[in-house]
Parts: sequence; C-alpha cells; structure tokens
Amino acid sequence: MRRSIKLADEKIAELRQHYAGRDDQDFVAMCLLMYAADHATEPLEHPALQAELNTILQQLDKILQDDV
Repeated sequence: MRRSIKLADEKIAELRQHYAGRDDQDFVAMCLLMYAADHATEPLEHPALQAELNTILQQLDKILQDDV
C-alpha cells in the first residue's frame, strides 16, 4: 500500500511540473487515468489497441496543454 502511495505521489509531482497551474483534483484524475490505462492494457498487447490508446493520450495531452 505504501509503495502504491509513493508511486502515485511521484506521478502527481511529475504531472505538476508538466502542467503547472492545474488543480490538485486534475492531477489526481490524470494519475488515476494513467494507472487505469496502464493496467487495463497490460494483458492486451494488440498493436491496434496500443495505437488507439496512443492517439487518445496525445489528444488528452493536447487538450491539457491548450488549457495552460
């Protein structure tokens, strides 16, 4: 449990550096989405799925950068 909390804190700190000025709730939501995406696709190494996920993540990054 402590390891998971430490990893989440590190990811949130990393996100704060990239997306300054965002709300803490935004960082927690982004961290949870990344965690869910990482674990949901681990067993499914299908190239088409990976390409679709990369497209979605790029769109999310663009939206977040446009808001800053």
